[in-house]
Amino acid sequence: MRPNTPAKTQTYPATFQVAAAGKHAVYAVVTALTLEGLNVLTNRSLVAIESPRELPADLSGFPRLTLTALSDVKVLAGDTEDTIWAVEIAIAPIILTPDMPQRPGIPRQARAFTYRSGAGFQSLGAPVPLPPQ
Repeated sequence: MRPNTPAKTQTYPATFQVAAAGKHAVYAVVTALTLEGLNVLTNRSLVAIESPRELPADLSGFPRLTLTALSDVKVLAGDTEDTIWAVEIAIAPIILTPDMPQRPGIPRQARAFTYRSGAGFQSLGAPVPLPPQ
């Protein structure tokens, strides 16, 4: 926030859901819908909103990290950088057969990133498999 200055607003063709506040930015999951023929495509990403920077004119001006359709985001604020985890559910068809005793677990993975003002999002390596849910 900038004290003693009027608030400025910006309109984007997407929804913003604030996921967390770190020490280096406020993080929001942005969902934008696009129409391709008769199909509606959903694009989700995590954006970093830094203060006291001006809001960008369009969505491409935000530092961003692409998310899958079913991602849960967690943030740990740090002094030198924020650490972000995107826990993703692997979307794969599950074929149920009569001889299955129960529904199989849904595979998941976690991707880890850091965010630092000026450096943007940096990957911390390959996704880590998690126990099925």
